[in-house]
Amino acid sequence: MSNKAQSPRGGWRWALTAAFMSLAVASWTGCSDGGSNTTGGDGGSGATGGSGGPGGAGGAGGGDACPSGQTDCNGTCTLTNIDPANCGACGKACAEGEVCAAGECGLTCSGGTTNCAGKCVDTTIDPENCGMCGTACAEGEVCSGGKCGTQCVGGTTNCDGQCVDTTLDPANCGMCGTACAAGEVCANGQCGLACVGGTTNCNGKCVDITIDALNCGMCGTACPAGQACSNGQCATQCVGGTTNCNGKCVDTTIDPLNCGMCGTTCAAGQVCANGSCGLACVGGTTNCNGKCVDTTLDPLNCGMCGTACANGQVCSNGMCQLACVGGTANCNGKCIDLSLDPLNCGACGAACAFGEVCTAGKCQLNCVGQTTKCGALCVDVKTDTANCGMCGKACAAGQVCSNGTCQLTCVGGSTKCGNECVDTETDPTNCGMCGKNCAAGQVCAAGQCNLNCVGGTVKCANTCVDTKSDPGNCGACGNVCGAGQVCTNGQCAAQCGPGTTKCGNVCVDTKLDPSNCGACGNACAAGQVCSNGTCGNTCAAGTTKCGTECVDLQTDEANCGMCDTACLASIACYAGVCQPPGGCDTLGDCGTCQQCSFDGICSDELATCANDPTCVTLFNCLNPASGVCDANCQNMCVQQTTQMAIDEYNNIIECLFCQECGTSCGVDPVANGCPASCDNNAQGCSGCYACAAGMGGNCEDDLAICLANPECIALDDCLVACPPGDQQCQINCEQAHVFGIADYNAIVLCGFYQECPNDCLGP
Repeated sequence: MSNKAQSPRGGWRWALTAAFMSLAVASWTGCSDGGSNTTGGDGGSGATGGSGGPGGAGGAGGGDACPSGQTDCNGTCTLTNIDPANCGACGKACAEGEVCAAGECGLTCSGGTTNCAGKCVDTTIDPENCGMCGTACAEGEVCSGGKCGTQCVGGTTNCDGQCVDTTLDPANCGMCGTACAAGEVCANGQCGLACVGGTTNCNGKCVDITIDALNCGMCGTACPAGQACSNGQCATQCVGGTTNCNGKCVDTTIDPLNCGMCGTTCAAGQVCANGSCGLACVGGTTNCNGKCVDTTLDPLNCGMCGTACANGQVCSNGMCQLACVGGTANCNGKCIDLSLDPLNCGACGAACAFGEVCTAGKCQLNCVGQTTKCGALCVDVKTDTANCGMCGKACAAGQVCSNGTCQLTCVGGSTKCGNECVDTETDPTNCGMCGKNCAAGQVCAAGQCNLNCVGGTVKCANTCVDTKSDPGNCGACGNVCGAGQVCTNGQCAAQCGPGTTKCGNVCVDTKLDPSNCGACGNACAAGQVCSNGTCGNTCAAGTTKCGTECVDLQTDEANCGMCDTACLASIACYAGVCQPPGGCDTLGDCGTCQQCSFDGICSDELATCANDPTCVTLFNCLNPASGVCDANCQNMCVQQTTQMAIDEYNNIIECLFCQECGTSCGVDPVANGCPASCDNNAQGCSGCYACAAGMGGNCEDDLAICLANPECIALDDCLVACPPGDQQCQINCEQAHVFGIADYNAIVLCGFYQECPNDCLGP
């Protein structure tokens, strides 16, 4: 039996807050008629002896209206946004030396336009100044992508000598010559009263104000010369992996006008996929009007090309709806994964600096958590169809990326949902089956949508992770291991712990991992399981097939006693039963009871000691290989260590023998200095909890961990402010303070499960 180290204990108590009572939280105007009326002609003179002829009839009024976007100024149709003689309005002339840009007179052109003989023009499409001022295209040629040619490229269409985007040009909406009526805009090739898909009506055009240099952040805000519009702000440098091409921040992996690099335009009929021009889109994207788009999240092409979501709606999982699902967030009309989007990293609008990537919701130089840096994104090359096995290797249309190989079916126990192989046990957008989205605030655990994680996993953002092995959340949410490191037993290290193997940067058990069965990269076929390092249809003796894994129902916390019966976090599974606090004592055998406690209820105390070398030394000293440490031995061990190590060691002993295994191990609580039970406190539940959590109480170490985590304190404060029974308020608190949930749950489980079930009516 282990001995409790003796030391003086403090006497303060921590006041209970009401939060712990909730248990664990797991204007565009059309142009006027530009025609003029003609006067009648004079009558002809009469011949000799004859009368004069009648006067000519007056010409009919009206004439042809100016094209959409142009204004009639004294009988001439002009573009008032660039005409220095009529800048912003007819007759408003710019001073000598000034140019007209975005309808405003100034000394320089803005928004990526160029001063050519006093006019600010877009040299990418102007046939009189194609590529540079004065370079005119030959008769019959058009200017597309800054180059003269016989055909328009990049999904644009030749309309009267200009290459235009018929998806948004109000003068050529859907097809050349189809002009929208006054007050209408062109959105997704159709005239309507409002812009859709997160775009904004700026002077009759639906534009993306996050990247439009003429309307950056808001309509009419043009960026100065040399700057580009990135994430709705004018800047000298593009962010989030985009590239400044002639004043516009573009994604060169998909932009057909700048494919792979600025100025490289794809030929007619080609698309830009993964930075290369080709005849077809790859990686599960779809060719919509010359661009490869993801129809699962593009609000202009939601589910299929041309299906635009209405204003206020987003495209989530290929369907237009009012809210994003599966843990994504609505950022300017698009459902974004804030954990990996470099333009919205951790929060909408939080763009990473040039060269950085977004991983686990934080901008940094290196990718973590089994992901690889490909361009500006951290991707899982085992499942990403655009980067399958290695960056830039895209799978063909109809194929999926499974375990780093392009193929027609998924392997390793994953399921094909759309064009991706997903784990339906944990994927919140395909939970239990393809297309089943978990609601906001929920996670997918064991194929079921829940508010809290089960089976020993922890809720980090919108995903249940094993903090013992996840390098992006090692030991705690947001604790990222460095490049080349792995997470083993909740600690970042260069090598994996006993029984696991390093595959990529994840430690896996090759005896049962269907994606790495027997060896890294050896994936089992669909429907097979990995048992004892061999792929097969059945599990080895002593294990049971649960989903795609062979598990021991006697000890597996996610499948305790039977498949999908998961134990709560910090609760151990022994003998096929989720053992509640104190439940390990019923196992009878002292050694089994101790092991049950270490793996379950006392795991956080044990981990705290394991992080302190002096506590480990004290533990080994008091528990020699011989199993005997007498009074002299105990005194020697205590004299050689620190007070912190003594306190940490005592926390283990209090949890192990005072709370869990007193009966099984024959411990006399009084003789061994166990703290008196806090339950049945004269002051009721609040007094009991204060006793349990205070200095010297059985939940002291859990409280100390929470107090050291600002997010845990913030979560507590947030929950205190929630009205009683307001579940939505509690969910909002969880979402706002994700990285405090695990530590908060630990102290609540300790207090209510172990210490105050009678006073507080806990489980």
